[in-house]
Amino acid sequence: MQAYQCPACNETQLTLKLHRDHVRLSHVRGMCNPRFTCRHCDKKIDISWNWYSRHIAKCVSQIPQHVPVADEYDFDHVADIEPDVEPMEQEEEPPVFEQDHIQSVLDDVKEMFDTLWLSMLSSPGITNHTVDLVCGVVSDMLKTTLTLLKPNLADFEKATAYFSSQWSKTSSEYLRKKGLYNSGDFIQPEKYALNDRMEPVASFEGEYLRLKTDYMAVIPLETTLQRLLECETFRSTLLMPSMFFETATSTHPFCSQRAVNLYEDIGGDYIAIQLYEDDFGTTNPLQTGTASLYKMAGCYFRILNLPAEFQSTFEHTFLAFLAYSNDMTLNRHGFLRSTIVHQLRQLENDGITVLINGNQKHFPVVLFNLVADNLGLNQNGGYKLNFRGDNACRLCHFNWNEICTVFEMTDDKLRTSQEYDEAAMAEDDNVRSSWGLKQNSAFNDLDLFHVQECPSVDLMHDLFQGHVRYLLAMIFQSFDRYEDVFNAVSAFPFHGKDAFNIPRPTQNGDRIKQIKGMTAATCSTLIRLLPLILAHLVPDEGNEYWNLLLLFQKIYDIVMALHATEEMVENLKVLVRDYLTEFTRLEGRMTIKPHYMVHYPAMIKMYGPLRFLWSMRYEAKHQPFKKNSNVNQCRKNLPYTLAWKHQAFACMAIRKMEKADYFEQCRTKTFDNLYKVGDIVVLEKIDNIPQFGRIYIKNADGTCGIAKLQTLRFDNRRHCYETSPAGNVMSAHPKTFYINESMRLYHNKYVRIPFAIP
Repeated sequence: MQAYQCPACNETQLTLKLHRDHVRLSHVRGMCNPRFTCRHCDKKIDISWNWYSRHIAKCVSQIPQHVPVADEYDFDHVADIEPDVEPMEQEEEPPVFEQDHIQSVLDDVKEMFDTLWLSMLSSPGITNHTVDLVCGVVSDMLKTTLTLLKPNLADFEKATAYFSSQWSKTSSEYLRKKGLYNSGDFIQPEKYALNDRMEPVASFEGEYLRLKTDYMAVIPLETTLQRLLECETFRSTLLMPSMFFETATSTHPFCSQRAVNLYEDIGGDYIAIQLYEDDFGTTNPLQTGTASLYKMAGCYFRILNLPAEFQSTFEHTFLAFLAYSNDMTLNRHGFLRSTIVHQLRQLENDGITVLINGNQKHFPVVLFNLVADNLGLNQNGGYKLNFRGDNACRLCHFNWNEICTVFEMTDDKLRTSQEYDEAAMAEDDNVRSSWGLKQNSAFNDLDLFHVQECPSVDLMHDLFQGHVRYLLAMIFQSFDRYEDVFNAVSAFPFHGKDAFNIPRPTQNGDRIKQIKGMTAATCSTLIRLLPLILAHLVPDEGNEYWNLLLLFQKIYDIVMALHATEEMVENLKVLVRDYLTEFTRLEGRMTIKPHYMVHYPAMIKMYGPLRFLWSMRYEAKHQPFKKNSNVNQCRKNLPYTLAWKHQAFACMAIRKMEKADYFEQCRTKTFDNLYKVGDIVVLEKIDNIPQFGRIYIKNADGTCGIAKLQTLRFDNRRHCYETSPAGNVMSAHPKTFYINESMRLYHNKYVRIPFAIP
């Protein structure tokens, strides 16, 4: 009879429960991310506790629970054991029904029930109490429907007994969570202590101070990757860098110099991680005076090996950690070194090994790049947080005068990793400060990543929450009568997707230096359609401000494109130079954000299209956490509570990935959301002229009925294509459209393509 061998000492245990308890209490508690190697199979090497706990249950056959246990074993600690370490219950032998379909139906209903309560549990606006009530009602309804089997008494009794045995495991919140933990699909957050503080507490006896420990809720990267790579559907969808090296047009992050460099350093293909971090506000029960206390630092990541169309969805953006922002400021790089960077180093050195059909498959894992707003990129890069003056740019050595007057970049002006390391190692604080550095970045501990060799920019914050606001104000002020501008924007018939972010102009737009109160998406919509909105107010010959706006439209099309070519990159250099020269000549306000446009061509070469590098979709990931915090009534450990909720959502997503048609369903859902009746699509290009069609019906099989349009000309003044009805119709599936994007028809003839197309 085989005993369980402890992976960290020479002790053995007779049962799975005793083994888990021993390892957890002796070798896990008080340790930061301990690693274990299974002594029974030697297949699971250097894995986390969560992963080992699930693996050992499958690796070693369960020894009967009636085996006598040594008398000297101390059971006093058993009451402290958390539910997630309890053993899996023995599966009962299913009943044999006279009607074969009954058990499969009951199993399907049980699976639907599990999906229902898990989706409700992960929903931002639903409390645990509501989940309990709904589960109870649904259970009673399902049990009542079993009376339909009464004509066959034998099957009815068996079905009732089978139903009761299965539903007894989900009759309470505790049992449902216990089953969730034991399923292996739920990746539980781990606590990492950041800060001890004295918290004032009021009671009937008066006010006193209580010691409070703030934790970071960490989701192990390796465990998440292990679980994802075990899904055949997910694994078979992954793309490898070597698939893109011969392509002339960049359509993926792997069509980049960074991907080639990593391939050469590693000597083969790899799993690439893109990491994002940002602060966001959550529930503030004590009003604005304590808003900063509940501000969160959230870190998410993507797996860039997925096809580009699947990378930006909620389900495929995974959580790395949550923590209070105030705690992170105490020792940001120290905390990062102990958590996320530590995990990345292990993955970089050891990769990840997955058992597939009895064979081990090894995947190297590397950090591809960092994504954040400018503040976050400076913080994580160890740079100073000033955005004016000399050394304001983290990519080059331009002083402030050069930032405002020089709009071309040369290699001799770029910062280098060698200079960074010399400044970081300098004992004199003045040396670091003169280089614009505060401290060495934790991410430089990685062998295949350096913040200076792999810098980043953020299109969203540079332009749509930065420079565009000043450009809009300049354009508005160029008109003699701002009232006409205000009325034109207010009356413009935004519809379709454009109506999701309708610009609301201000009454004093002609008297302010920047337009405030608009989101990045709203600014993007307004600046893209502004030539169409205001063209009727501009003389036919135009003016210098209008020409500046049209010049920016060309830059907009390139930086928002989902593809990039060498010709586009070279054209962007010229456009940025000419645009910034004219912008400053017209006395536009120059900041560090438009300066980053000078670096955009190099960033496209390094990482591919900038849309794969911006933080727009990452910031949307904040919303579920904000909604969860609004209904959450306990804030003793808010980061852990929010992380647990997110992992319930991630568990549901991982279970969906087990289905063979999962990604096809994702694509169908994307098409359904993207293309609506009345939308304009690009069908093809003839002689470099796009041919449009208007969707007039959506069919059940996914195809669309399309009324074709005739492209008359490109209206430079409005930066739109002018069209007219062609008089013929066709049917087409969204897969066959020339680009995966929908547009709107304005004034019955104008179409604005939102980016440059191949």
